[in-house]
Amino acid sequence: LGGYGAWMLNAMTPGTFAAVVTCCPACLYGKPFHAEVDHKAIGDCALSLDDRPLWMFHAADDPAVPVLVSREMKSELELNGRVCGRDFFYTEYPASLGYGHNCWTAAYGDETMRRWLLAQRWNR
Repeated sequence: LGGYGAWMLNAMTPGTFAAVVTCCPACLYGKPFHAEVDHKAIGDCALSLDDRPLWMFHAADDPAVPVLVSREMKSELELNGRVCGRDFFYTEYPASLGYGHNCWTAAYGDETMRRWLLAQRWNR
């Protein structure tokens, strides 16, 4: 649960992280292979990410975590302009690349993202 864990860790420890990067966050409930998207949890997480620079990655062909989770988080964050005026990026890799549930290899291999992440500072 690395991607969702990053969201939750940010929510549980406010003021700790200057930015958050997630790859295919699993915000789901229910039994494996019959899981449903947890819409309430996505809304709650969005509130904790409002003021944080954020970059989300997901592959459209992810068989383990529906890309709908990241798409819905993106929509929640864009709702009412909550991400206006701050760093917010969403990268969705097309299914044609065949990344499946392994989008983190491409995400963390992205030099632009790494430079962006290392440039983040906490403004207290």
